[in-house]
Amino acid sequence: MDNFKHPADWTSEDIHELVMKEVGVDILYPRGFEILVKLWMPPEEDGTGIASTDNSRRNERITTRVGRILRMGPEAFSDPARFPAGPRATYNEWIIFRSMERDLIRVNDHYLAHIHDDRIRLMVTQPELVQTTFDLEYEHNG
Repeated sequence: MDNFKHPADWTSEDIHELVMKEVGVDILYPRGFEILVKLWMPPEEDGTGIASTDNSRRNERITTRVGRILRMGPEAFSDPARFPAGPRATYNEWIIFRSMERDLIRVNDHYLAHIHDDRIRLMVTQPELVQTTFDLEYEHNG
């Protein structure tokens, strides 16, 4: 990615501003190799202009595997055996992470999660175009 800003180039003030902009409070600090992400929130309308129900938006938000990186623990991406090319992601990037390998947190009416640094699978530039949760009954019946 051309505009990748290495995590080491982010100042503590930059990170604080990002967290305040996204969550409104800055009270969570990952330890070790953990990464704090804000879970993606589906839009109120789908791509065709049809309104989504609050229940469907909440369910998708809680089960999504897409999140924006807000904070990293001091050991994130530091193991050269696991990350020989350096960090896989940086602050403020949208990522897709492994399913069911995160712990949910709710702060200031925002859903957050913490994940391990090696659980990141992809970087996403347009999270609104990616679906990571599926209702099998709905998908099967159309």
